[in-house]
Amino acid sequence: MNIENDNIFWSPKFTLRLEDFRGEPDEKKLFHANTRVNLEYFFNYNDRKTSSRFKIRINKIIVKCSVDLTKSWIKKEVITNPHFPSLSKHEQGHFDLGEEYARSAEIKMNNKFSGKSFSCESTIVENAVNEIKEMLDKEFKFYVYEYKKANDGYDEETNYSRNSSKQIEYNQRFEKLHNEQM
Repeated sequence: MNIENDNIFWSPKFTLRLEDFRGEPDEKKLFHANTRVNLEYFFNYNDRKTSSRFKIRINKIIVKCSVDLTKSWIKKEVITNPHFPSLSKHEQGHFDLGEEYARSAEIKMNNKFSGKSFSCESTIVENAVNEIKEMLDKEFKFYVYEYKKANDGYDEETNYSRNSSKQIEYNQRFEKLHNEQM
C-alpha cells in the first residue's frame, strides 16, 4: 500500500478498508458514504535552450489514481448494517473506476504528447516548463471531467449499490483490474 500525504494510491493488491475512511461524514447527504478519488499526472522532460527560447521535449506522462483519506467517509450508523459489505464494495468501485480512467488518460496523453518537442515563449526554463504544464493541464481537465461523468453514472446505474445485479456487473469488471499483472 502506497500512502502519501493522506492519499492512498491505487494498487491491484489493495482494497479500501473501513479505517481508510477518515473524513467527517456529511449528515446532510442522503447517501451513506463518499470516496474522494483524485486523478493527477506527472511528466518528465528534457529541456534545450535554442537561440532565445527553450524547447521542452516531453518524455513520459504518468497518471495516478488515489483516494483522499481525509475527505472519504462512511456514516457510522451503516457500519453495523447488513448492507455494509455491499456498500464497502461499491465504494471500492469508485477507486477502481478512477484507476480505469487514469490508465486511459495516461495512454491518450502519452500518444498525443510523449516524444514531442514544444517551443516555448519563455527564456527561463522554469517558465517554459510552466507553459508546458498549462498545455497539459488543459488536456488533463478533459479526462478528469470524463471520469466524473462516469463516476456519477456508476452511482446512478447501481443506485448507490442497491441495484445488486448492476453492482455485480461492475464488480466483475473491476475484478479484472485487480487480477492484471502490472
